[in-house]
Amino acid sequence: MSTPALILIVDDDKAVRETLAHSLVTAEYQIIKAASGEEAITLAKERHPDLILLDVIMPGLTGFETARILQGDEKTKSIPILFLTGEAKDIASIEEGYEIGADDYLTKGQSTREILLRINHTIRQHRQSHS
Repeated sequence: MSTPALILIVDDDKAVRETLAHSLVTAEYQIIKAASGEEAITLAKERHPDLILLDVIMPGLTGFETARILQGDEKTKSIPILFLTGEAKDIASIEEGYEIGADDYLTKGQSTREILLRINHTIRQHRQSHS
């Protein structure tokens, strides 16, 4: 049996972090949490998670700025990133996310089941391409 994937949840909203964490732990993922882009960068370098769920709109470093830094670092550039947004899907924002290197773009209002399916799919694809 494979080791459960480690997922880094990055969101400035504690309630969102806790809700996602609960769902992911229930689905047998390991999780770590960050409240800011700066904290996410540090944790990503230290723990090298299997996937990062990254909020787009945060004070300080935005999700896009955080992703650019992660993508530009040898230690973290191969970690899949799924952007999370509470905003209605804005095509320009989605394009920017994919241009940065996002693996997917999720809306916080999506069902937990759909979010878990997309996370599982992304991790499975990443593991297959790096094995």
